[in-house]
Formats: sequence, structure tokens, C-alpha cells
Amino acid sequence: MIQSYDDLHIRYQERLLVVQKKQRLISISRLLSIVISSTGFYYYFKNDQYLFLAIAGIFLILFLFLVRLYGKNEERLRHLQVLIKINKDEIAYVKNGTLNFEAGEEFIDPEHPYTFDLDIFGSSSLFQHINRTGTLIGKQALAMRFMHQQTAGIHEEQAAIAELADHVSWRQDYTAYGRLHVSTEKDRVSFNNWLNAPQFYLKKKINIILFYLLPSLTILSLAGMIFMTQKQYYFIFISLFLLNLLLVGLNIKRFRKEYLGLEGVSKILNTYSHLLKTIETENFKAARLQSLRQSIFTDKISAGKAISQLARVLNKFDSQQNIIGSLLMNGLLLDALHTMLSLEKWRSRYARNVPLWMEVISTWDSLNSLANFYYNNNSFTFPAISDTAILEMKDAGHPLIREDKRVYNNVSFQSGQFTILTGSNMSGKSTFLRTIGVNLLLARMGAPICATSCTLYPFDIFVSMKINDSLQNSESLFFAELRRLRRIIDQVETQKLTFVILDEILRGTNSNDKHRGTSSLIRKLARYKVYGIIATHDLTISEMVLEYSGYLRNQCFEVEIDNKQLHFDYKLKEGICQKMSAVYLMEQMQII
Repeated sequence: MIQSYDDLHIRYQERLLVVQKKQRLISISRLLSIVISSTGFYYYFKNDQYLFLAIAGIFLILFLFLVRLYGKNEERLRHLQVLIKINKDEIAYVKNGTLNFEAGEEFIDPEHPYTFDLDIFGSSSLFQHINRTGTLIGKQALAMRFMHQQTAGIHEEQAAIAELADHVSWRQDYTAYGRLHVSTEKDRVSFNNWLNAPQFYLKKKINIILFYLLPSLTILSLAGMIFMTQKQYYFIFISLFLLNLLLVGLNIKRFRKEYLGLEGVSKILNTYSHLLKTIETENFKAARLQSLRQSIFTDKISAGKAISQLARVLNKFDSQQNIIGSLLMNGLLLDALHTMLSLEKWRSRYARNVPLWMEVISTWDSLNSLANFYYNNNSFTFPAISDTAILEMKDAGHPLIREDKRVYNNVSFQSGQFTILTGSNMSGKSTFLRTIGVNLLLARMGAPICATSCTLYPFDIFVSMKINDSLQNSESLFFAELRRLRRIIDQVETQKLTFVILDEILRGTNSNDKHRGTSSLIRKLARYKVYGIIATHDLTISEMVLEYSGYLRNQCFEVEIDNKQLHFDYKLKEGICQKMSAVYLMEQMQII
């Protein structure tokens, strides 16, 4: 794996050197061509010889070609630079666990059923370890996968992720194109507002007639002025030229509003065009990927070409900022109005398809991240999805713990089982709870999990492990936890198959109250045969197994004290914890 990233890093660096050399050559050629063209024009006006005019024209055309070639080469240059950074980041991640990736802090929600408690978003989170998206909409789509509990199409997602994992260079190309131009939420909103705006010029046929008739008459009068001797052609041309400018001037407010609303969007559209064309040019076997690819072909034209057309039209907006060029093009051809007309024609034809195209881009972006996660963790496995309630994992570990430090345990829940987990401080209870929750979440997303084998039902997940008080809502820590537990009961009462994970609940009350509350909650969960696990230091809770022998079971993590040293093996055992470590640690630290 690391060798693959090293090889790609070297390959892209070599290509970058070639492109940089080519760019320098184009730059020099561009300078020479404009110098020769200018010299040709100078000698033509000085000597009135058409040979110099021809030379000037040829090198001017060459200059314009080189300008365009330079722009394309510059984009290729930046694309390679992004590819180099992508592989540098992956090498640093695989070697040292360095996280040079967006952490998704904006998606942190303490009220969410599980993402806050399982540390899905934020620094060093699961999201940060997985996120390799290149676009804003891709990042949002990946976050939605973590936040929304859906069970349909898991097998199709698994097949898509497995196939994409092997397409390393293709995935990196896709990501690099996505990162060429960074979009913002403002860009996305502006584009959506424009897509849903009403038509103006297309509503009246007289507009279309005028926009084509006036430029035609203007060009004809210009030809008459050049090739005919009659002075009336000169006056006709000037009159039409000024009329065209007047017409553009009357619409300048609308033009500027359109321009300001779409400012910066053209670069993003170029990015989307690249992404769509990257999808269009690759064939995949997975049904999910084939379906996504097929959905971007519309009206005998691909989405990539359609978006590219729109990007070219929007680029004309920038040409209007050149005052001299704008006066000439608008006076002759009503260029600004034709740009507005082209935008409305495009919107009329394709606007209804754009949401689907954006969904394809974002979905593919999120799938690439999950495929990269599988590629970086090729020992992980795709779980078998069951139609009946079961959760069986063999050698399950937490996916974010490095392999050389990871401890594996078997997980087994079937026939409505609920586990009471006991153990001393630092024995691994919370990590085990998160191991179950994170792997279950990954499985629901169609991603591979950290286990050698697994069969599970895609339960809804509800977790109560971290509770925050709220100064803003004048809410205590204890009341916040009660609200959380109330939401869990509401979820359970819907009769949906739910896996509940609880860690040391009711910490903010006295021991007796805590015991009564915990045991009463377990009894209520037992009434609904809820699947789940609760970690507790209250060993008397373990006695409830006698009351619910077919439903509850005891499991634990033990600690060994050897030569005044604590030893944790972090291996799950059957039964009730026999040894505690809190007092021993306090004595060792001379607290007591």
C-alpha cells in the first residue's frame, strides 16, 4: 500500500517536471510570437507591404493559440501539484497517522443519536480518518452517510466501494479535479438560486428576433461601409452601433445582477465538468456505479459536456469587464444580451437535470473516500447483512487504533441479548463500546469493518456515552442525560430494531438513586427486548441476570496487579469483574 503511494508520488513529480518545462517553452514562444506580430504590424504601417501584415496576422493567431494552450497547461500543472499533495498526505497518514484532512467540525451535533458520543466528527475523528473528498458537496454527502440511518442498498454500496478501492489513480484524479477550485456554500446557493430563477428574455419572441436582427444589420452595414462608397452606409452603421449599445445599456442592471449572482461559479462549473467527464470515460462493473454513470447522460448529451457549455457561457461574463472589447462586441453583436439569452436557453434545457448531476458528483466523491478507507485497511472485511436481528463479529477492533496496538475481541448479540459490562477504570470498556458502535455504523454505510468476519442486521443506533450541559439552555448535565435517555425510550417504543449503547449512566446522582434508575431502565429495555450493552461500575446491577437469564448476560474486562504494576489485556471475558483499580491508582499517585 505504502509502496503504491510512493510510486504514484514519484510518477506525478516526474510528470510535473515535464509539464513545467513545457510551460516555460510555451511562455517563451508566446513572448516571441507577440513581439514578431507587433514588429510585423509596425513595418506594415511603415512600408505598406502586405507581407508584413501576413506575418503579423500569422504570429498573432499563434500568440492567441499559445495563450489558450498556456491556460490548459497551467490547469494540468495545478492538477499534478494536487496529485502530489494527495500522495504525500496518504504516505504521512499510513506511516505516521498524520491527519492532513478536513475533520468536519461543522457537523458536530451533541443532540445526534450517536455521532457525538462515538466521536464521528471533529479532530482525530472517524470522519477525519476517512474523508478524502474533493468537493464541498462531496464532503456534505459523506457527512450525511454518517448521520442518516438507512438500510437499503447496503450490498450495492459494498460492491461499489470494493471496486473503487482498486482504482487508486482514477480516484485520485477525481479528487484532484475536485480540489482545483475550492467552492463555498455561497457559490452553491448562488448557483441554485440562478437555476430556479424565472426566464426573462425567452418569454418574449420579440427579444430573440431583435437580438439576431440588429447584429445582422450592423454587420451588413459595416460591410457596406468598407466595400461601398456611399456615405449612407457609414451613418447606418454608426446608428445601428449606437442603438445596440443603447439596448445593452437599458439591460445593464439586469446583466450586472446576473453577473454578481454567478461570480466565481464558472470555475466551480469547470471543476464539475471535469468530474463528470472523469466518470463518463471510465467503465465499472458494480451495479451501483453503472447506475450512477448512466444517470448523467441526458438528451443525447453527457452531463460533462452540458456543464462545460454553461461554463464557457459564464466565461463570457469576464470578457465584459474589458471596456474596449465590451464596447466593440456589444456595439456589433449585442454580446452581453446573447450571453444572457444563452444562459436562459441552457437553464431551460438542463436546469431540471442539475440536482441529479450534483448528486452523482457528491455521491461518487463520498464513495471514493470510503474506497480509500478500504484500500488503506485491506485487512478489514465487508459484513454479511442479515434480515434477522443479529450482531456477530469475530476479532473486532476499533478501526482508528493503529494495527500494532489494536486488541481484538469477539462480539455476539442474538435472540434479544443485552450485555451488562463491568470492569475497572482504564480496562477498555469505553473503547469496546465504541468498537461496537463504530463498526456497526460503518456496516450500515456499506463500508468495511474492523473484524475478520461479521454477520449483522443493520440496527438503528442510539448511544449515550458523553453528555454535555448547556449554559445556553440553562440545562444541567444530569437533566441533559435524562433528556437523552428519554429519546432512547422514544426510539425503542417505535418498535424499530435498535442497538443501544450506554456508558455509566446517571453519574450525577447518589449511588442508591443511580442503582434504582439504572436497574429500572434495564427492565424497561428488557420489556421491548432491545439489543444493546451498558457499561457500569455498579456490580450489583450484574445480579439482574438472575431475573432476566434469557435476556441479560454479564461480560467484563479484568485487570491484573503484578509487582505493584497494573496490567490490562483488554480482552473481553464472561462474567462479572472481580478486580478494581481506582483505589490502587490513588494510592500509587499518593492521593490517599
